[in-house]
Amino acid sequence: MSVTTTEPGGPLLLREWERWSGKLPPAVITALLASQPSIVELRLRPDGSCELQAKHWVGVGRFGGLNLRIVPKIPDAAVLALLGDEVGRLHLVGRASVGVAAELQELIGYAFVSAVAQLCRRGLRRDYVPREEVLTYARGRIDVRRTGLEHVSARVKLACAFEDFEQDAEENRVLAYAVQRLLGSPMVFSAPLRKGAAEVLRGLPSPLPCAAAVAGRLASRSRDPFYRAALRLAESVLRALGFSDAATGEEASGFWIDMNALFQAFVGRALRTGLPTEEYSITLEPQERFLDEERSVKVRPDVLVRRRLAELPIDAKYKDVRDPPSSDVYQVLAYCRAFRSPAALIVVPGEGTVPPCPIHCRGGETVWTLRLDLRSRAEMVSSAHGVVSLARKLLEHRSSSSPVDGARLQETNEKLDRVLAALSAKQEDSC
Repeated sequence: MSVTTTEPGGPLLLREWERWSGKLPPAVITALLASQPSIVELRLRPDGSCELQAKHWVGVGRFGGLNLRIVPKIPDAAVLALLGDEVGRLHLVGRASVGVAAELQELIGYAFVSAVAQLCRRGLRRDYVPREEVLTYARGRIDVRRTGLEHVSARVKLACAFEDFEQDAEENRVLAYAVQRLLGSPMVFSAPLRKGAAEVLRGLPSPLPCAAAVAGRLASRSRDPFYRAALRLAESVLRALGFSDAATGEEASGFWIDMNALFQAFVGRALRTGLPTEEYSITLEPQERFLDEERSVKVRPDVLVRRRLAELPIDAKYKDVRDPPSSDVYQVLAYCRAFRSPAALIVVPGEGTVPPCPIHCRGGETVWTLRLDLRSRAEMVSSAHGVVSLARKLLEHRSSSSPVDGARLQETNEKLDRVLAALSAKQEDSC
C-alpha cells in the first residue's frame, strides 16, 4: 500500500498495518531496531533497501533522523472510547479555538489536560496525608524518642506525627506528574497545548513520579467518573511516553499507543460492566494453566469468565484480518484443552453487524469468532453487548451440564491451582 509524506525529507506517514519500501540511513535502521517495544517490523533486502510494516502501534516518534507517524484506521473518537467509557463521553468543545492539531496524540493530550482542568474547577479531591514535624505544641501522636532528643538539645519542641486533610492525595500528585511529562515533550505536543498544561499544573500539588500502572490502578478503584477519566488518560500519556531505546536504556522521544492493549482492556471492561458480578467472575490475564501432562507448556488467555464451575477463555485479537488466521484458532483451542472448556471466544475488530461464527473442531470444542465494530462509540457499545450476550449464553449452557462434570472440573481446577502455587513458591525459594 502507498505511503504519504508531507514533503520531501519530511515525516513518514503510515496507517496501521501498511507497508513501505525504500532506503533508509543506517542510523535510522539502528534506531528502529533498538526501540523497545518494536513499533514497526523491519526487513532488510539484499539490494540495501528495507521494508517497513506498521503494526498495532499508533502515534509519532523520532528514530535517528526519521520522524515517523502512524495513524489509526479507526476514528479518533473510537480510540478515546477504547481508553475508557468515561473518556469517550468527554466533550472536547473549544478544541479548535486553542489551535490544537488533529493528530491523535494532540487529541489525547488535549482530552487529558481538559479533564484535569475540569477537576481543578470542580475542586480537587482531599485526603488525609500523614505528616511528621517538630512543633512547639502538641499535635497528633508525640514521638517520645525524638522529643527526648529535642529536650537534650535544650529545645522545648515536640516531635509529632499527624494527618492533614489536604489536596496532596496520591491521585492528584499522579495527575500532576503526567501533566509534567506532557510539558517535557515539545516534539510530541504543540505549544498551545503545553501552555494550557502549564496553567493547569500550577493548580496541582507536587508531582509524584510513578509508572503508568499506578495511574491505571488508581483509575480502577476510583468511584468518581471525572477522576476515572483523567486517570485513564494519565495512564495512556505515561505509557505512550515511556517506550525506551534498547541500546541506551533511556526513554526515547515519542508518543505511542498500543492499540492491541486498548482493545483487550475494552473487551474486559465490557464483560465486567455487562455481566452481574454476583453470578460471574471476570479475570483479565488470569493465572497460567498447563497444557501438557508434564506441566511444561503454559497458556493464558486475555480474559477468563467464570460462572459457577464453568469457565470461558476469551482472546481479544486487534488485527487487520477478515477472519482470524489458523494460528489464532490453534491458540484458542489450546485454551479449551488447558481450561477444560468446550468453547472459547475470539473477539476481533470489524465493521457492521456480523453474527458470531462458530468453528467446530474434531475434538468436540467450538471456537467462536465475534467482530467488534469500532467505527464509532455507538457501534462499539452495541457490538460489545453482543460479546456479553454470547459469553452469557455459552456459560449458561455449560453451567447446565451434569453435576458429575462440574465436580470433576472443580477438582481439576483446585489441583492445578495447588500445583501452580507450589511451583511459584519453589521458584521464589530458588531465586
